[in-house]
Amino acid sequence: MFETLDKTQTIALKVIGIGDCGGEAINHMMANGLRYAEFAVIDSNAQVFSRSQAPTHLHIEGIFLKKLCADERQININYKRIKELIGDVSLVFVIAEMGNELAPIVAQAARELKILTVAVVTQLSSPEETRTIKFNESIQVLLEHVDSLIIVPHSSSMEQPDHGTQKHVGAPHDLMMRAVACIAEGLSGQGGINLDYDEVSELLSHTGLGVVSTGLASGVDRASEASEQAIMQSGAAELSSARWVYVTITASMLQMQELDTVLRRIQSATEDSIFTISSPVFDEAMGDELRVTILATGINT
Repeated sequence: MFETLDKTQTIALKVIGIGDCGGEAINHMMANGLRYAEFAVIDSNAQVFSRSQAPTHLHIEGIFLKKLCADERQININYKRIKELIGDVSLVFVIAEMGNELAPIVAQAARELKILTVAVVTQLSSPEETRTIKFNESIQVLLEHVDSLIIVPHSSSMEQPDHGTQKHVGAPHDLMMRAVACIAEGLSGQGGINLDYDEVSELLSHTGLGVVSTGLASGVDRASEASEQAIMQSGAAELSSARWVYVTITASMLQMQELDTVLRRIQSATEDSIFTISSPVFDEAMGDELRVTILATGINT
């Protein structure tokens, strides 16, 4: 069902970057003008803050993470500080590299505050079986403390950002931003058809594993090409097993035929998923390019 968002409604959304990866992702989001969200960085390494553009920082001692501290009072103080930083919001995104020890602690704090909690994490590429086992263990630990765990696809984590453009597709920080942006823009009240908080809850609450992907193309067949790229990046198997699929289209101008092309192609790849598409996001900086972003949740559930 499509609903028009009441523009008097305000949804408080906070994006918390953790560690080097999370801090750099926050910088990327702010540099690219991501709006409708508050930003913060938490880390055990204070040096990360010297590079951070986020307005709010919280330093947590590494000994707290490893649970070696005998001072229970100090542990409780640190945990309280994390909750205070999270604050009174409706939705929290935890941005981190998979395996970061602090990510599940922050997620647990948010869940205890009864906040819809989503982790967006990179999937590192490693041929070693031990790394694969650790990655799977990290997934299970984090899944216990979040409503949804969005994984940046394996192949995308291997690519490096193109620092000459802000529209690079495939870099992990950019995909992290797209995951947050499609929800933030949907809740912002911009455009005619948007997400309300109930729809976001259905998309993200208790949905487990998810994936974000994006495709960028120009020219006559840009809608078809961008859709194919996004499907390939996320993995057709993941999309076909997803419970929810949310799609955003970004362009300076959009033809109705292009909208229909995107709808038909992605619906054909998602089988029985509950499919929702946002209003197009119009951005003059896109020029002739069109971007398709897919956020799929509830994979294999």
